[in-house]
Amino acid sequence: MKSETILDDFSARLPDELLNYVFSLLSLRDIKHNVARVCKRWYYLSKNPGLVKCIYFGPVQPTDVILRVLRQSPSLVKLTLYSRKDINMILEEVAVSNRKLITLKINTARDSSEMSRLCELKTEIILQAIRACPALKNLSIKRTIINHPDEFFQEVAKAGTSLRKINFNHSVQLGTQQLNNLVTHCSQYLEDFRVYCLSFNRIGSVTPYIDEPVIMAAKKLYRTLTVLKLNMLGLTDIAMEHITNCSEIVSLHLYRMVNVHDEGLLLISRLPKLQRLVVTVPRAITINGWSTLFAEPNLRPLTHLTISNSYTFEDTVISILSENCTQIKSLSLPGCRKLSNLGVSSMMDKCHSITHLNLFSTRAIVAEAFTEIPRKLPKLKKLIFRAVDKQTDCGLPSPSIFHNMPSLQFTQHYRYP
Repeated sequence: MKSETILDDFSARLPDELLNYVFSLLSLRDIKHNVARVCKRWYYLSKNPGLVKCIYFGPVQPTDVILRVLRQSPSLVKLTLYSRKDINMILEEVAVSNRKLITLKINTARDSSEMSRLCELKTEIILQAIRACPALKNLSIKRTIINHPDEFFQEVAKAGTSLRKINFNHSVQLGTQQLNNLVTHCSQYLEDFRVYCLSFNRIGSVTPYIDEPVIMAAKKLYRTLTVLKLNMLGLTDIAMEHITNCSEIVSLHLYRMVNVHDEGLLLISRLPKLQRLVVTVPRAITINGWSTLFAEPNLRPLTHLTISNSYTFEDTVISILSENCTQIKSLSLPGCRKLSNLGVSSMMDKCHSITHLNLFSTRAIVAEAFTEIPRKLPKLKKLIFRAVDKQTDCGLPSPSIFHNMPSLQFTQHYRYP
């Protein structure tokens, strides 16, 4: 009873300014549903519009409610809009009421059945919103349709002069010419650049880039770029020469890398700060290329590695990888069908910090190494596995193997990026 009194007195002595600062670190949900219910004083403090810093609006909130909340949130710094059909109306309000915005994210679900939830973005409205927020640093527009894409990609970087992060993943309208315009006008201080998944042609293949705009981006951003996520279809070893001159890169994602050979792959070892590497569909990379790359000292800081659908990433490669890159926490090798239980077991002998292991669509024999997981990978939190050469329920590890690992999540489901 005495301790409760002391606690009450301490809370009562805190000035409003300090409480407002503490509350500003909480989510809008916590403020409205938890803070506001503690006492009368906290209830009135929770009404302070300056507390609302981050808001997420999904597809179900009524438009009038969203507009009212935005008008009452002049200090908003982060706004996420997910699958909104009224996106243009919301952005018009943002341009008026939320000029302190630092992060703006617009996205639609990957499921094509939900694409209809988001009507097309009007170029003049999204550009107006960007211009109205001079502090805007992070812009993410994914899986959307823009009514005038050429104008948008020509003007967006000029409208957002403070942008440090641009994420246009899965933009079906961002082709080579649009990328060229975007790079031409973007700030030389851009730190995070993500332009994966381009327009699709009639047979369903991704339309390839050419080297020139990617080379231009690398030359322009080599001093500041830390994250690069890029569709590599159509790009060659020449582009890799320039990409790997960006010595500040920490995270490198190279999707559909079908035309890059061992010589281009080995240039990745020039990145001394690299911690996250993603390579998908590396059709021209040989066993020797992988082995040489992962033996390089500059690859030792790697903590996250994804190699997808490689027909040459086999036991020898993973053994060399595990000898050199012992700090890996997340290892994802979906579709690497040359792996066996021997290679996976050798990896477990060295990489004891792994928390995420993805062996989706590998051979059933890989599962024979799973009996060693409780002893060798005690930190493992998620395991993804489905045998490519067995029926649905065959080749799966027995649940009894993991009975001493209650926090481990096992799943057979994985969606390729």
